[in-house]
Amino acid sequence: MAAKHVVRLLSGLAVLVLLAAGPAQAFPKIENWVTAQGTEVYFVPRHELPVIDLRLDFDAGESRSPAGKAGMATMVVSAILDKELEAYELERPYQQIANSGNHIGMSAGRDRASISLRMISRSGNYNAIVGVLARQLSEARFPARSTDYRRDWQKEQAPREAAKARADVRIDQLVYGKHPYANLDLRDEDSLDAVGEMGMRSFHREYYRPGNLTLTVVGDVDRAQVEKMVEELTRYLPRGEPAAPLPKFTPPELPLEQRTVHISRAGSQTKFIVAYPLTISNSSPDYPALLLGNYILGGSGQRARLMKTIRQQAGLTYGISSSMVLARDGGSLQITARTRNDQKQEMAKQLAAELLRYENGPSEDELKEGKSFFLLEMEQWGATNQELLDLVSSLGYKKLPLDYYDRLRESIAKLDVKTISEAWKRHIRSEDMIIITEGPEQ
Repeated sequence: MAAKHVVRLLSGLAVLVLLAAGPAQAFPKIENWVTAQGTEVYFVPRHELPVIDLRLDFDAGESRSPAGKAGMATMVVSAILDKELEAYELERPYQQIANSGNHIGMSAGRDRASISLRMISRSGNYNAIVGVLARQLSEARFPARSTDYRRDWQKEQAPREAAKARADVRIDQLVYGKHPYANLDLRDEDSLDAVGEMGMRSFHREYYRPGNLTLTVVGDVDRAQVEKMVEELTRYLPRGEPAAPLPKFTPPELPLEQRTVHISRAGSQTKFIVAYPLTISNSSPDYPALLLGNYILGGSGQRARLMKTIRQQAGLTYGISSSMVLARDGGSLQITARTRNDQKQEMAKQLAAELLRYENGPSEDELKEGKSFFLLEMEQWGATNQELLDLVSSLGYKKLPLDYYDRLRESIAKLDVKTISEAWKRHIRSEDMIIITEGPEQ
């Protein structure tokens, strides 16, 4: 009883803090323009630190990899800075950037390939670093020796056969089916062996162009300097239109017997992943309700319903959580947990019952607490340059309005139990549920 009393006091304190803070602070102002070459630019000046964070998002993620060559997009973006040195050159492009005290990172996701560059603004050399990246963006040749090295490294991370991938990859294969979004989860030794230098060059020419690029800059720089950087980065890229839209995401129609999969793995625990395919986007009217509903269900740590019922009350796991991840068009909501092998039957029973109860939405008390904490967390969104870069680049890449995060905060503040329950019933349906367990045989 004492513990419950403390929780109530803390919840009440959170509400008081929220009210005392006055009107919610607006999200930082975002400047946006489109260059003559078709590059969409998003810029937020922030001069507190001598740092410039820059991110290039090309519509060149794994969803663009050719059939049978899943992994192509990852290979291309990771090899952008690879170069065979000329006789007069001492450092490769990556070494030039790293040795200057700056940082660069490359990654390919489900629907975009990203290059992030963090530079010191007052060192006087950031324009030179931008020039290094600009040259490689236009002159990438993917030398054979480097490509072989990267392929071998990728193969070490990928399963030998995609169908035998670990649970978190296998479930996304089932969620996305034959849609191009599934390419990220279909990488295996065979698909990577099918990727060659000529194909990588062709992929680079087709997708690495100004009209297929969204560029985000946050930090200690002004608009004129940003315009100069954008011009430098895109000047030598081949011209062309944006990539054609991907097919609309429609979840595969899986027979009931294919919606439950067990992956045999030795160990003392069994992992559970439950997934619900979603056909919404961040701009969908139901998105705020699903976002807050997920937060209350399993996205808010110790305060989440699943932690209270499955861990604290039933004692079936050390941790259980839920997350909602969306690409430009569709995604999934997933619940993940582990339990002892001797408890897996009870875990399945309790989890199914809790998810069924949640179809009616959270309680009034859960809504009050969840909303107050979520809005408090939103106040901290973008507190660091990197967080702000991620938020703004996602907004830009998904073509959301510049005041999107302010609108989202307003929508969250207005939500009630009925709205969340109705949205939940429309999109989180038991007939769409996919379940994967990973552990010793039954």
